[in-house]
Amino acid sequence: MTTTDAAQADGACVIAFVRCAKCGAPFAPKRKDQTYCGRACQRNGSRGSRKASASPSQRRANADDWGRLQDLNATYYGTKPAERLGLLKDWLDRARDGDTKLRRVLARPEFFAPERGEWRVFFRRCWAYPPVPKLADLFCRRLRGCRVWEWVNGSAPEPETGEVRAADPPPAYEVAA
Repeated sequence: MTTTDAAQADGACVIAFVRCAKCGAPFAPKRKDQTYCGRACQRNGSRGSRKASASPSQRRANADDWGRLQDLNATYYGTKPAERLGLLKDWLDRARDGDTKLRRVLARPEFFAPERGEWRVFFRRCWAYPPVPKLADLFCRRLRGCRVWEWVNGSAPEPETGEVRAADPPPAYEVAA
């Protein structure tokens, strides 16, 4: 029989001390599931767990992606309009052939479908210049019949003849008389 059992048998109140999960100090919990000695340790304890996106390597990769996106946007909009489609096709083929950094930028959802207030995705921070991943997605949907992430990851089949399929004709509009 332990001293705790003996004290309980005598009817005495037994206080079991627990170590704080943050600072390690012993404390008497007020609830059976209490793991922190106080509010400060509870706040600091929950801040200690970091998401993988907050790791230094992930932050560096995110910064590289954003920089690469800005470079792609500047190159695309700095190219003559007649040559832009060919440039976009070359980038898509390079991403599909193994350029992982380009693949990661083109297939990132927040780049081709940005939130309303995400101005840094756009060239010159203007809605008139859609980001290259959004243009790549439109290119793939219209000319390849798939989404950009399917194309660059290789899950969409290559066109059988090696040619791009014809774009769907624009819808016919009727003019009301």
